[in-house]
Amino acid sequence: MPVLMGTRSVATIWKRPATTLGTPAYVAHEVTAVTQVDPKTVNKPTGTLDGHVMIGVMALATTTEPQTTTFETLGWTPINTQNPGTQLLRTYYKVASSEPASYSLDWSSGHPFSCLSIITFSGVSNSSPIDGTPSVN
Repeated sequence: MPVLMGTRSVATIWKRPATTLGTPAYVAHEVTAVTQVDPKTVNKPTGTLDGHVMIGVMALATTTEPQTTTFETLGWTPINTQNPGTQLLRTYYKVASSEPASYSLDWSSGHPFSCLSIITFSGVSNSSPIDGTPSVN
């Protein structure tokens, strides 16, 4: 899986459900890379069903915090923020429930480049999908 949180891949932070949902499994992903465009739109991954867990990733080529519409303002739960000096990387999760076909995020056009990604997994605990606390190693 290409998305990393510190040195642990996203797929390794999942908590298995207590029910018989099975082993966490990758379903699909969508990526949008944009420059100086508002709003930035990323589609819901094909095959995402209610109860699947989605990871949203927002990467900006800046250290300035976006001030308007982000994953968090759209109801997603923050996982981690990393700011290694010249970039800002934020990760979020959301349990799918009657999701729209796409998500539009909007912030000042002072952010010269951004990349938005959503990755969907099945078989993940809906009540507590993240196992542990992500960190930079």
